Amino acid sequence: MRWSLASLLALPSTFLIQFTNAHPLGEHAINGVDLSNLTQALFRRVRVGSGDGSIAAPTVTDLFLLNDGAGSCNSEEDTMNSWLEEAILLHDAVETAYEYGSLPVALLWYSFFGIQPGNGQIAQTADNVALWKNIGDHISRVSQFLAGAGLTNAQVAGENPRVFCSADAGEVVDWTQPVKDNNGNPVEVSTDPVAYLTLEDAFPPQASDPKGHAFWMSAFSGYEMDFSGAETLCPTTDENGRQRYAKTARPANAYPAITDGAVFTFGTANRHILFCPVSFSPSDGFHSYPSITQAVSDDNYPTPGLKTKEQALDRLLPVSATMYHELYHLTDDDNTKDNYYSLKDIITAARSQDATKLTANSHNPETFTFFAMAAYILLNPPEDEDIALYMASFPVDASNPFGN
Repeated sequence: MRWSLASLLALPSTFLIQFTNAHPLGEHAINGVDLSNLTQALFRRVRVGSGDGSIAAPTVTDLFLLNDGAGSCNSEEDTMNSWLEEAILLHDAVETAYEYGSLPVALLWYSFFGIQPGNGQIAQTADNVALWKNIGDHISRVSQFLAGAGLTNAQVAGENPRVFCSADAGEVVDWTQPVKDNNGNPVEVSTDPVAYLTLEDAFPPQASDPKGHAFWMSAFSGYEMDFSGAETLCPTTDENGRQRYAKTARPANAYPAITDGAVFTFGTANRHILFCPVSFSPSDGFHSYPSITQAVSDDNYPTPGLKTKEQALDRLLPVSATMYHELYHLTDDDNTKDNYYSLKDIITAARSQDATKLTANSHNPETFTFFAMAAYILLNPPEDEDIALYMASFPVDASNPFGN
């Protein structure tokens, strides 16, 4: 069975205490990396600052390739380094929650992902264990990347992924134009007369999409496909009906069976992230809070029981949350979709009885982003403050989450 929130409220306190004893969510070692089974071994922690034998925090140039040409991030490097520091802090809170046993942490996992409680551990049902595995796999991949160990199943082994900071990174190209190879030269399919392989011939599924556009990426001499319907990589309305803050994409490959026998090579690259200008100066209310440290300061730490706009979790996601969100896209190897954006939709999915929705939510980058901020707030209260626990939009007292 799946517990509802009402069912949890009705449980005797002895059950909840038993559930939260010593690592109820499973044993997952932070050290002792085993790449063959990332679910069972998270990478050694990356930390901001020094101490405790953990890996020192990397910089953006340690993890990414910053392009000097079109769409360069060079002018935003300092800002992105501060984002990366905060992303590491957020991820450390997620790792801590993944191995830490307490009632508030258990309620976080239940509230955001629908992880069901059991007798001293998570409920050992097939669906619940599968959700926990999905979550662990995503956390592990991000941990691997932040530790400097690269991407899982990288297209170009040993190469850092690229990062761009404006739509100038990609030039929209008409589907009737010739395909360019890795040297930027048009691909010939015959010489007498001269004829070229066109983009619509090389990429028929994408070309047939009425909202599909091809973009030439000069940084790696390859193509990115986009389906917002706009002739820019930073549209005001994307395929999800939102202004695009960022996008993670994988370079496109042509379909060998329908390239008219042309022999050519595309420029190869790993997945890349494009941060649109709005992500650096977002509007109020979406990934716009100045910093996570400000959110847990004495003056700003959420007050349990208070339901004002300023206390709402979706108002507390920092500007750096966009980078943290994109890390889940970047480190995945299966084109993870943005199934849910709003906190309301995420909480609804977590409490669903529908296994399909629960699974989609366990792969959803914004779910991890909200969870990370909620975990960071829970684990970093100012001294002498009541600890805030988010099980939905507004905080409750972590020491008395059910108000009994």
